[in-house]
Amino acid sequence: MLFQSYPMTKFGNQKRCFNASYFNEYDWLEYSIQHDALYCFPCRNFSANDNEGTFSKTGFRNWKKLSGSRGITGKKQTKLKAHASTKSHLTCVAKWLGHKNTETIGSVHTQLSTQHKLEVEANKSYIKTLIDIALYLSCQGLPFRGHDESTDSLNKGNFKEACQLMSKYVPEFSVKFLKTTNYTSPLVQNSIIEMCAKNVRDQIISEVGDGVFGIMCDEAR
Repeated sequence: MLFQSYPMTKFGNQKRCFNASYFNEYDWLEYSIQHDALYCFPCRNFSANDNEGTFSKTGFRNWKKLSGSRGITGKKQTKLKAHASTKSHLTCVAKWLGHKNTETIGSVHTQLSTQHKLEVEANKSYIKTLIDIALYLSCQGLPFRGHDESTDSLNKGNFKEACQLMSKYVPEFSVKFLKTTNYTSPLVQNSIIEMCAKNVRDQIISEVGDGVFGIMCDEAR
């Protein structure tokens, strides 16, 4: 957040304050309202030592050394430029950039993972609907296949026509059904029928296996 004015501090006969224009030159610069001081974000968060304690711990607020020429020859660097060229600062900046890159990659991975999960759930829902259609036709004793299942056919058979009807009212189903690979081929239909049949057999076997039966023998003869 930028402010129109900053607190004035007296240096000798002059009063000085921080100038927000430095934010444009140094993207790592931070200003603390509470301490009226400047800090270096990467050094404050990624420094492994206190060699640059002014910008990472205590804060810099000597505004008269913030800009302009310094030293007897007027060629001495300002505090901000001097700090920006230190080895410790450059190391911290490298760590900072690496951290930001990691966050970006992590965010992309998260988005991809979320998208993958949504796609998996959508596929599951689509296949479940195909199975429900197959079960309905089976329970009603209706045939699956049609005499002409070509694209231009007016009647592609009960299974595909039921899918067509479903896609008309369920957008999520329609997205999958209208794709080139929509898992409605005769091979897939047979696989669904076999899977449902196996499930019924397994259930019958389980019920029979859990049942208690008695055997009666007639020894009168």
